[in-house]
Amino acid sequence: MATIYDLIVVIPVGPNETLEDLFDTIESVLYYTTRERRIILVDDSGKDTCIAVQAQIPDIDVVKTPHNNGDNGGLYLTLSLGYLHAHRNYTFKVLLKLDVDALVITTLSSSERRVPTKAVEHMQQPRRVDHIEQAHEFADPPAYHRQGWPRPGGGAPAFQL
Repeated sequence: MATIYDLIVVIPVGPNETLEDLFDTIESVLYYTTRERRIILVDDSGKDTCIAVQAQIPDIDVVKTPHNNGDNGGLYLTLSLGYLHAHRNYTFKVLLKLDVDALVITTLSSSERRVPTKAVEHMQQPRRVDHIEQAHEFADPPAYHRQGWPRPGGGAPAFQL
């Protein structure tokens, strides 16, 4: 039976990543999330970068790519290995992809840290997105405005499925 986690964090590690950034990201995940989480590093560095990290933080998974996937869609191949590893080995509520230079931060106390119930409920519901008003619930407003999408509450649907 697969181990059950609230959160799985997949971090792709490329050839130009620094150990300092990687440790900062991992430490922020460890500090600001619940104990019911698992971190998966997907090592596409070609330098065994993640093995050095695992030697210091043994409670993480390292998935090594057979060779450096490079540019032109290589990140998607790398991430696919991490997602496949998560799917085959764990049961989880939320899967989060973080870049090496990302940090998890919160203002919640340690007793309040958990996977947001509203987010889990939304992810469990099958949805058809017809209008940007429905899609923007989890979007970063500056991101969709930069892409030229209409503002919520106005204009035609940005896309239809």
